[in-house]
Parts: sequence; structure tokens; C-alpha cells
Amino acid sequence: MARVTVTIEGDWAEVQGILARLGEGAPPVEKVAVEAQAEAPARAAEKAEREWTPGQVRRFWRRLSNDARRVLREMAKHPEGISWTALQQALGMRAREVGGTLSSVGHRMRGFAGLPRPVQKITLPEGKGYRLIPSVAKVIASLEE
Repeated sequence: MARVTVTIEGDWAEVQGILARLGEGAPPVEKVAVEAQAEAPARAAEKAEREWTPGQVRRFWRRLSNDARRVLREMAKHPEGISWTALQQALGMRAREVGGTLSSVGHRMRGFAGLPRPVQKITLPEGKGYRLIPSVAKVIASLEE
């Protein structure tokens, strides 16, 4: 028997609309909603327990390019977050360079399934910004150049 798992994220109105379009054979929305409500706390607890260990951070670090290390090291200096503009200025890099480097960080996550993404997008008073999650920032800040 085939088993298909689909994850749909969004507010309930969006999810309901997507479920309605899945076609014949899809379970009634009520059944899906009840199952989702029952599973949600377990999934949230499972995700909350997953934390980067220092060893995992060091292994991740070794896989990064020198530019990616520069970007993450700069972010680690700003635990509250750093604006997009300030990050570019601190590194002396253009937006495309920083963006491409952050993209490479995301690609390196492939070997670390189940762990939260180390870089978070945030909104600061001066606009878009980024920060490292604390468990990753702490280890990166302690690494020698």
C-alpha cells in the first residue's frame, strides 16, 4: 500500500483551500484537521528538543567556504541581529555576494536534517536583518580564525 505524506503550512484558510483542491480520495477536511491538531503538539515538542551541539556546529563550519565563514562570524558578533545593510558594510561585500554566500550556507544544511536553520531572517528597526540561533552563534564566536 502506498503511503504519501504531505506537509502544508499556512493559516487555516489557506490550508483548507489546498486540501479542497487535492481531489477525490482526499480525507474530509474535518478528519485532517483533527489529526493535525492531535499531532501538532508532538511535532512542536520534537522540534524544540533538537538543538545544535558544539560538535555539529564545528562539523558544519568545516564544510563552509571561507566567505560563508566570514559572514557567519560577523553575524556571531551581533547576537541580537544585524541589518542587511550593516552586514554588507562590515564585510565589504555587495548584496549579491552576501546573498549568494548565505545561499551556500543553506545548501550545506543538507547533511544536518532535523536541525533548525542556523541563520534566521528578522525584522529590525532599520529593516531586514539576520541573526544566528544562539546555540550556533556561541560556538562560532569561540572558534579561532
